[in-house]
Amino acid sequence: MTKIKLLIAISLISGGYLCSAQSIGRHSICKIKYPNARPVYSQQELSQKEIQPVLAYCLDIWQRATFDTSNLKIQVMSSPLENDALAITTIGKFFKGIQNSPFPDSWHPVSLAEHIVQKDLNDGLYDLTITLNSEVNWYLGIDGKTPYEKFDLATILLHELAHGFGFLSSASVSNGIGELGINGDVVVFDHIIEGENGTKLSHISTPSETLENFLTKEKLYIQQGSSSIRAQLYTPSVFLANSSLNHFDPGFLDRQGYESFMQPVIAPGYSYHTLEKDTLLMDALRAIGWSRSGYFSGSVFPNPSNGVVNISLDGHIVQRMEVLDLFGKTLNWERLSENQISIKNKGTCVLVMEIDHKKHYKLLIIR
Repeated sequence: MTKIKLLIAISLISGGYLCSAQSIGRHSICKIKYPNARPVYSQQELSQKEIQPVLAYCLDIWQRATFDTSNLKIQVMSSPLENDALAITTIGKFFKGIQNSPFPDSWHPVSLAEHIVQKDLNDGLYDLTITLNSEVNWYLGIDGKTPYEKFDLATILLHELAHGFGFLSSASVSNGIGELGINGDVVVFDHIIEGENGTKLSHISTPSETLENFLTKEKLYIQQGSSSIRAQLYTPSVFLANSSLNHFDPGFLDRQGYESFMQPVIAPGYSYHTLEKDTLLMDALRAIGWSRSGYFSGSVFPNPSNGVVNISLDGHIVQRMEVLDLFGKTLNWERLSENQISIKNKGTCVLVMEIDHKKHYKLLIIR
């Protein structure tokens, strides 16, 4: 089976919240390489009608895993990409000086910074943009039954969102010298990385040969959280600027019998859409500042529906409700009662409910 290597190259944009900073970079990139034969390619750009249902499905998975994705501003587009890139993820800005963060003086991706301060810091711009390679043969289903010759779009979007939420390090190596940080300050993820004996990555002198040795000759881990094991990170003996530290170590995952989509090597036909069981990933993101969202535990049914949809509120109060198409346009609908609505337009739509002052999304199919 053809192996696909997912590489994250970090070139960061910095911004400032309660501080001043200058832009110093561009984006974080997820690439693929083909050690063997290239997989089947298509030549058709994905439409928003194809992308948005899968993105909504992925955001709902994150929200069910207790991460508040309700106010994120995410753009996903499709375009031919060079150098065998599978996807390019652009993080809008990084901020520091974030009160109530576990690491207030470190750089936070804008999605995390906005989550902590509960306000828009990005002037309404996208928090992150994911560009998918339009020449890749994507599987657009959400059932996990990905054909062996296709790439599972939901798995890749879940993976990319994790990086956009802060699962990335600022470490780099050039000419035998390791370097860490942006303008002298590390990103929040750097704080939770440590060596086998507990030495903190953020405590190593930078730039230095000592840091290069630490990055390439030590086994590095995420600080232990609620799990009984420490998560080992991918640290090959030759530092890969596009991959080192930004994924779990595949050998570690195999030894533990543990599965996660945050790995550097993946194969066509592979799919994994589970977050609840990925306690190592959840621990890492909570350690940098993500907190429980108070996910709406009620249900919306039937789905698919003939247009009449019931809402089980489970004791919650809906402050506001709207029904949108996949491009954000308001559809024709009416509220029949406190717990029932009627949607007039057929096709795929999104029910947006403001519950306890937080937005919750449900993807609906009207036939």
